[in-house]
Amino acid sequence: MGWKDAPVEKTPAWASAPVVKQNNAERSLGGTLLEGATNIPASFGHVIGGLAEMVTSPVQTVKGITNLVEGGVRKVLPAGANDFLTRLEQSSLLEADRLASSPEGQRQITATADAMGSFYKDRYGSKQGFYNALATDPVSVGLDVATVATGGAAGLRNLGGRAAAAGSKSAPAFLKTADALGTVAKYTDPISPVVGGTIYTAAALPRFVTKHTQNFFEPFTQGGRESIKARAFMDSLQGNPELVKQAIELAGQGHTPEQIASIMQNSGLAALIDTSRQANTGIGTLFRQREVAALQPRANMLAEGAVGEEQAATNANNALNVETATATKQQQAEILAQRVAQARALAQQRQATQGQIAGLGQRQESDILALQTEAERRTAAAAEQAAQQQASVAAEQQAIAGSVPETSQLKVGETVTGRRAAVKADVQEKVVTPAYNAAFALAPDKFVVPSVLQTAAELRAGTSVKINPDLAPKTSETLRVFGDVAETRVNPLTGEKYTVNVPQKVTLSKADDLIQAINQDYGSLKNSVLPGANRARTNLKDLKAAIEADVKNGVSEEAFAAYKNAQQTANTQVIQPFNKGWVANLEREGSTGVQMQAPEDVVKTILSGQDEASRFVRALGQDEIAMSAVRAGILDAYRNEVIRNGVIRPAAHDLFMSNTKYGRALKALDDAGMDIRSELSAFGEKSRALLDRNGAVEQGTRQQVTAIDKEFTARQDKVRQQTRDAIDSAKETGAVTRTAMQEFGATTRAKILDGFKTRIAELETKYKPSIEQNKAAQTEAEKLLTKLSGDTYNITPEMARSQLETIAKQNPDLRAVIEDTRKYLEHEANFRSLSKDGQTQGGGVRSLATDAQGKPVMPWIKGLPSSVVNFVLARIGKQINPKLAAEIAMSTINSTAFGDALQTALKYKRGKVGTYANTPTPKPNFPAIRGKVGVANAVQNALAPPSQNAFAEQ
Repeated sequence: MGWKDAPVEKTPAWASAPVVKQNNAERSLGGTLLEGATNIPASFGHVIGGLAEMVTSPVQTVKGITNLVEGGVRKVLPAGANDFLTRLEQSSLLEADRLASSPEGQRQITATADAMGSFYKDRYGSKQGFYNALATDPVSVGLDVATVATGGAAGLRNLGGRAAAAGSKSAPAFLKTADALGTVAKYTDPISPVVGGTIYTAAALPRFVTKHTQNFFEPFTQGGRESIKARAFMDSLQGNPELVKQAIELAGQGHTPEQIASIMQNSGLAALIDTSRQANTGIGTLFRQREVAALQPRANMLAEGAVGEEQAATNANNALNVETATATKQQQAEILAQRVAQARALAQQRQATQGQIAGLGQRQESDILALQTEAERRTAAAAEQAAQQQASVAAEQQAIAGSVPETSQLKVGETVTGRRAAVKADVQEKVVTPAYNAAFALAPDKFVVPSVLQTAAELRAGTSVKINPDLAPKTSETLRVFGDVAETRVNPLTGEKYTVNVPQKVTLSKADDLIQAINQDYGSLKNSVLPGANRARTNLKDLKAAIEADVKNGVSEEAFAAYKNAQQTANTQVIQPFNKGWVANLEREGSTGVQMQAPEDVVKTILSGQDEASRFVRALGQDEIAMSAVRAGILDAYRNEVIRNGVIRPAAHDLFMSNTKYGRALKALDDAGMDIRSELSAFGEKSRALLDRNGAVEQGTRQQVTAIDKEFTARQDKVRQQTRDAIDSAKETGAVTRTAMQEFGATTRAKILDGFKTRIAELETKYKPSIEQNKAAQTEAEKLLTKLSGDTYNITPEMARSQLETIAKQNPDLRAVIEDTRKYLEHEANFRSLSKDGQTQGGGVRSLATDAQGKPVMPWIKGLPSSVVNFVLARIGKQINPKLAAEIAMSTINSTAFGDALQTALKYKRGKVGTYANTPTPKPNFPAIRGKVGVANAVQNALAPPSQNAFAEQ
């Protein structure tokens, strides 16, 4: 493999002694020049040998050059250049190429640099050293001088230009020195008069070095970047000023750079514009925004125009509809007028027929009227007789209904309430109280009530369970007599008196007071929904259980039995009859202070069910006053529910008496001796008998009237039949006449309809073409909008449909917008195609990190300092091209900027250095030498760095 066959490294050619005749004696200038002239062939052969060694020993050459670049350049370049290289190292531009990564690398760099420095010190460090070099190796000296002078001249001119721009006083010195070095290079190039044919002329080397040195340094000089951009535009237009002027003229007309490239069909210009916009993402984003700015208004106008065309089509269609409607109305009016005329004629004919029929009808009406008058007279006589009979029945019904007594339900309720209190008090006094007194007499002594005291103490101590005096006032009041009392005692040993607290003792009567108080408060809270009512009821139950236990334990069995008997008597004689159910609510008030059983609803409550009636009977069934009051209240309720308009209604009576409503309650009252149902039934029977009599009267009258109607109906039918026969004859005559009139009218209306159809066809011819054109324009606009909204452009209208409709009322010229947009898109597509072709042909902004081989500053023979500068400056190029590309891109941002850039390019002229470097060197005619030297005419240096200027002259 190639890497295994690498040649052995040898001493570099530039470090070997020249293979010419040497004279170590001190030389004069004249002798030196004479001796140098005689040594030119040998020196030239040494140069050729060095070139051959460089080609045949690439490993040694590369390594020597690399070490020289890093170390030697520091020792052969002036302090300013060394400072420049130091700044480059600090910016990491040479980091990838530095050889100082190891001690061995440092040693090689130092050795190479020392050798290089020693070589040039021996050659040029003294006058005799220079004379010796010039005498023994004149071709190499000439190359060294020409290389340094040429590169120095270009560098100093650039430095002079920068110094002048900065206002430095040293600028003239830079420029003067540069001119001098250029003159030296011109007259010291030794190879030009010697080499021809394959090596070309040595005189071209300074020009070649100057050209590429300028390419490297130009972006850093004043105006250098503008020159590069100007050449880029000129080159993209083939350097043809006429094409540049044509592009400027198109820019002045408002065409975009892309359109100009498309119109001129110039792929080079398209490639330059397109690739420059790919310099960085920021530039790409800017031009995407520019494209959006160009296409967005078109998209908006297309959307507006599409809506406008749609509206125009709608307007035209509306106009067609309006005129069609007008024609329709006109046709309808004409038909209507014809129909009116026809109707008038028919009406006149019909009127004549109707006149005849009317006469017949009048006669019929006269005959029928006479018959109706007679029938009505006879019917009225029958009705009058029936009315007299019904009036008699109605009077009797009123009398029966009036016999039902009327009373106040409120008074009934108040009477029952009062009697409840009186009867209850009488039973309490005569039955219950004596029973309790008998029990109290059997237990005269006081006894302790520990259960009550303990329960009361617990209730007092609690917060949520204590007796609330607002909810249980009677119990709270009675409990005050219960508790500990102070008792005075005597000490039997000392005779001293002392006081102790002992539990309170009570009699059976006091204990019963507490039980009664608890019962009363519990009854008041039975249906209460007040806050704390549930807890109060529970506490009262606990307290009652405690007192009952204390009573049982505190009295004798006989007294306790008598007490329980008194309680049972009170329960059966007072509590159950008077303190339970609705009867207990007659005097009880609710939480709102209103009597729980309203007095005016007492009868209603009694009648509401058998249980409620039985409860009344159990409490007050033996009281005649209460029974009489309730009976009167039931009759009043019967009057209110059964009688209407002074008449007892049988159906209502039956319902009142049925078990569905009041039957069971009435039975319970009758069982107690009220006897109310018989009286109510008598009212119903009398009323029903009168209704039967009234029905018989109505039936007789109806039969009499029916007979009259039948007789006179037959007579009227006969009159009507006679009239119908006469009318049919008159109608038949009129129908014949009307048929003829209608046929004439149909013919007239057909002619009107034909005229209407002709008018409609004319309207369609007038409007439909424009409607179709509007719709076609709308469709074309929508197609372009679809294309704009695709992946290539991604542009959509910015306005809502409602806004578009408002704007579209101005009806923009959509066809012009469509044509403009179509041309824009065609130019864009053509521009992209031209750009692609141009880039394929090498046009456009070249890549920043190109792999192409750069042109050598000079052959790698003796001019190593120039190559070192080229090698170092190649690294700077990586920071130049993107900026230049971005600047070129910004010159194409719009037609104005593009036109200005082209004007600048058109005015561009090369400087003296550029003119010199880019002017071809004429080949001298040396027939004796040309073709004899076996070296290629243009040697490509594999170590030469990439071209650092993408727009450099080639």
